[in-house]
Amino acid sequence: MANRTFDALGLIAEAEVVGVTASCTGVQIDGLAVGTNEFVAVLNTTVTTGTVDGSNYYTLKVEVSNALAGTYVAIGNVVTLPATAGQYQVGFTSEQLNGLTAGANFFRVTATKVGTTATAVTYTAFISKI
Repeated sequence: MANRTFDALGLIAEAEVVGVTASCTGVQIDGLAVGTNEFVAVLNTTVTTGTVDGSNYYTLKVEVSNALAGTYVAIGNVVTLPATAGQYQVGFTSEQLNGLTAGANFFRVTATKVGTTATAVTYTAFISKI
């Protein structure tokens, strides 16, 4: 997987620690739904603590909304985390954002805990233009 660079304007979450199903606070990033552009949301994760197996793990999904406290919808695929640290990329276009919700300027990540023995994970997420 290629490393991507970003500036603070594309940062969604930094060192977000989760031990239960939770969404980070939405971040306003204006202008991504304008024109014809390609983007990648990069998710960097630490080792998932506890026991990770077929019924105990975390998933991450990138979501978008037209308001901070609005209804969020997923962009791209849900990422299932293994026990090891890693980097995952979710690609999307400005056209896809427009198709999901008009005024798509708020982004967040939702971590979902499946089972009970995968105890915690830490992630950082940012958006980079391709």
